[in-house]
Parts: sequence; C-alpha cells; structure tokens
Amino acid sequence: MVFWYGYYLFAGAILFMMYVWPKSTREWKYAYISVLWLIASFRYMYGDDYEMYVSLFEAGDIPNILAMAPSIEPTFQYMVQLYNEIGLSAQCLFLTYATVILFFFYKGCQSYFSDSKSQLMLLLLYATTTLTGGYFFGLNGIRQAAAISILFWGSQFLLSNEWLKFVSTFILAFCFHYSAVFFLPVVFLVKKKIPYVCALGGMAAALACTLSGMSAQIFLRLLSLAVSLSDAYNRYENQIDMLDISTEFPPSTAFVCVIYITILVMVYCKRIKIDTRFEIFIYNATTVYILLRSLTSFGVEGANLAANLHRVEIYYLFPFLLFIVYFLQKVFREKRSMKMGFLAVWILVFAYVNLHTFAVGANDPKKVVPPSVITDSIEDQFNFSLLNPYVW
Repeated sequence: MVFWYGYYLFAGAILFMMYVWPKSTREWKYAYISVLWLIASFRYMYGDDYEMYVSLFEAGDIPNILAMAPSIEPTFQYMVQLYNEIGLSAQCLFLTYATVILFFFYKGCQSYFSDSKSQLMLLLLYATTTLTGGYFFGLNGIRQAAAISILFWGSQFLLSNEWLKFVSTFILAFCFHYSAVFFLPVVFLVKKKIPYVCALGGMAAALACTLSGMSAQIFLRLLSLAVSLSDAYNRYENQIDMLDISTEFPPSTAFVCVIYITILVMVYCKRIKIDTRFEIFIYNATTVYILLRSLTSFGVEGANLAANLHRVEIYYLFPFLLFIVYFLQKVFREKRSMKMGFLAVWILVFAYVNLHTFAVGANDPKKVVPPSVITDSIEDQFNFSLLNPYVW
C-alpha cells in the first residue's frame, strides 16, 4: 500500500508544481509521463494473470501459445515468438505494452491540444483514474488498454473524414485486442448532437435500472445466453455459477455522473454552443460513456468472467476526459485556480476509491488482489531483468 500512497501523492505534487510554476508545465509533463512509463514497464507480479502470461511467454512459439490460449491476438503471438528468439525476458511484454499505451495516448493528447497544460491535465485525469485500476493490473487489461490508446489517437481521422487512416488505425487496435469492435459505433457520434433531455433522461433511467437490480439480472441472462451459444461454453460454464452480484453502488460512478451534469449546467449557463464536429463527438461519446457506466454500475465478483462487464464502456472514457478538459478550459478560461481545484478533487476522489478498494480486497477472498498491492516493500514491485537468463 505504501507504493500506491506515494503514487497519488506524486500526482498531487505534479498538480501543485503546475499551479505554482506554470512556466515549467512542459517539464512537469515530461517528468510525469516518464514516471508513469517506468511504473507500467517494470511492474512485477501485478494481477492474478501475471504468472499465466509468463507461462505463455515460456511456451516460446505460436503453435504452443495457441494451444494454451486460442483466442490470443496476433500481436501477442508474434511478440512472444520474436522476444524468445532474440533472448528477451517476459518482462519485455509489459515494457512493450506500456510504451504502446502511453505513446499513443500522448500522441492523442497532442492531436487534440497543442498546449502542455491541457496535455498534462489529460495525463493526470487518465493516470489517476485507470493506471491504478484493473486496466494495468493484468496483461489482459493492458492488451485492451493498448487498443484503447490507439483508437484514441486514431479518432482524429474520424473527425477529419480520413477514413482510410481511421480504418487502418482500427485494424491495428483490433490486432492488440479484439474488443476494439466496441468502438465502431463511434462513427455515428460525430454528426448529430444527442439532445440534453435524452441524455439526462437516459442517465436517470440507467441509474434506476442499476439501483433496482434490473441491470444485474439482464447482464446475467445475456451472459449465460452468450456463453451457451459460443465455443467458450466449456471454458466459462462453471464460472457463471460462481458469480456473486453485489448491489453496492460504486461512489466513482456517482462522482462521474455529477461531473457530467455539472459541466453541462456550466455550458448551458455560459451559453456555450456545442456545434463543431469535435465538440459534438466528445459530448456524444461522453454521454454514451455515462449511460454505459450508469447501466453497469453493479459489482460482479467471484470469477474472471466478470471482467467482461466493463469491456465496452472503457472505450468511451478518453472522450469523457477530453470533454472535461476542453470545457473546463472554455468555461473558466483564465481562472487557473478553478481548473486546478477541479483536478485536485478528481485525484482525491479516485485516490480514496482505489485505495479503499485495495484495502478491502486484501481481506476479501472473493476479490482478486495483486500480491504487490498489500506489500510494504516498494522494491518487491519492480523487475528490471529484460534479458532471458537461459539465453544470456
């Protein structure tokens, strides 16, 4: 836990330095993304699937990998075969995925914002929301995170009607994680703005379904149907019986809904129009994210299959972060203290949510907690051995 306290304190320190020394924001940005890269690249034993992916790496070649994991993506297959042939270790998998994730996320930041302040704001929102969450705790999660970052960068081509580039980007993301198909509906979100009444009414209906338990029951029935009709039945049939539905409503969902409503109210009061292609895209995609998150904000514990619940909404998280930064800049303009205050609240809320989850999970047998989360030794959490000791 000591490490994660330090992680959030460091984010707070970067925010403080950005506020006190704004002229050095560019340097703080590079320092922060470098630290994020080091953390993500050299992590050790994070996630219950860490050992499984080490075993896949040790399989050595593509036929053996497919025998152990038939649905694994081609990028992973060729990466493992190449790294084994040149004598690299399994840790290079994490280094490669971390580099892909942060490179494309940063390039996406640059494609939408030219100033370092907005880029660093996006980095802080992203890192304090997802880097410490499930999407960096397992290699299955970071495979998807790579696809999400690639699509975040590639969404600029959708806005500029460069369809060939967008399709090429989508194919690349799909090769990193097949769930990239969940991002395709975004092509319908760039022209016509979703009416405010429909957006807020949909969010209210989704929350009502979740709080009443209806969403959880629908999820279980659809999941059972999907598994029974797929070739994954033998793999997942026993896991469905192990699922435990929790009615506890996550505070983070309530927080993001409040943020969404607050920004819409400020935009309405300031009479800021949402009429450009970019503004319509980030508003519509944000609305989709809020609806999906509200509809799926129930706990599912007890089996790895439960992770599939959040495969969809995460693809629309980055437009939500764009929505926050863009409209904070438009609403507050030169009121730097208001923007910094918002970021401080965001970091504090997610620090509480994530650290509380870690602490509770450490004592809950139904929750899978990475071994390094409950250790007090930071040294135990990193692995800098990039060469295969059996080769070199």
